Amino acid sequence: MKLYCTDIVKKYGRQADVDWRLISAIIYQESRYNMATTSSHNAKGLMQVLESTAAHYGVDDVYDPEMNVKAGTLYFSGLLKSYLKEGLDETNAIKFALGSYNAGEARIAECRNVADSLGLDRNVWEDVVRAFDSMENFSGRSQTTQYVINVLSRYSDYQRIIE
Repeated sequence: MKLYCTDIVKKYGRQADVDWRLISAIIYQESRYNMATTSSHNAKGLMQVLESTAAHYGVDDVYDPEMNVKAGTLYFSGLLKSYLKEGLDETNAIKFALGSYNAGEARIAECRNVADSLGLDRNVWEDVVRAFDSMENFSGRSQTTQYVINVLSRYSDYQRIIE
């Protein structure tokens, strides 16, 4: 039996313990549900997954919609769980996981360190965003900030209209 995109997102959302509507919001932001999309950084498919990330989750075909969603969802879930394990509240953990999904874990870790050095709370997304302007080498700061806002806005819409 062939699974449709919503079924795939629900399946992997359940497996990864992430609300499938949040995964859907990420997919919309990443690719507008266009499987053929490839970014300038060579991220591919619905969730704009790098082949190296996909391989980490046992996926060898990032153009297979189900495998793309599997890899992207497991990656996002890992980011989210990592922030929750640090003791961040769920709202901030989701924001940091989204920021990391967009800009990379290392970049967001660097941003958190800069926030800390400025006397800001490294565990509060809005404080870390305030630190972005102190980072001349972070050219994607406005894109990452807008990414988090857009995904959360769409997720909120999905929560309101979809059970």
